[in-house]
Amino acid sequence: VIIDPDVEADSQVEIESEFTDVIERFGEVFPRGLPVDVYSTQAEFNERSGARVPAGKRAEGAIIGERVAVIAENIADTKRLAQVLAHEQLGHYGLDVKNPEQRRELLNGLQRSIEDAGLSVDFLREKVLSEYQSVEAEMRERLTGEGMGQLKIQRLVDDLYLKEFLARTAEK
Repeated sequence: VIIDPDVEADSQVEIESEFTDVIERFGEVFPRGLPVDVYSTQAEFNERSGARVPAGKRAEGAIIGERVAVIAENIADTKRLAQVLAHEQLGHYGLDVKNPEQRRELLNGLQRSIEDAGLSVDFLREKVLSEYQSVEAEMRERLTGEGMGQLKIQRLVDDLYLKEFLARTAEK
């Protein structure tokens, strides 16, 4: 657990204690999960994690390399911390460490289920995860610049929405 040395000791101990308890309990349920780093503020996360939350955006957690990062100031309470851990550990990390064929099969199955319900990935894109449209645009621009074909880019974009949908489902 990373704790910001610039924050007063008493409040730091309180944050560390509450978060450590939840992180330890989550680790008992999901023992093969990634280690967790707690950043007190988003500014600290941007400075120390090697990643960056864009200006005007707010993040509660992320997977950075082989670690989960949580940003304490953006997490309302310990219940929400448990949801963020489930989102990152089960929804993202748990999905990504599986065999690529199994991951593809799972995503294809999810897409078929969504389509069987009369919906589509476009529904997720427009109605459920609309805030990801800026991420999608950046992704499309980067991959096009790298010379990737449009069909492959579309598959990766669809996967972005399917994986985020699964991660959010893991919070429940």
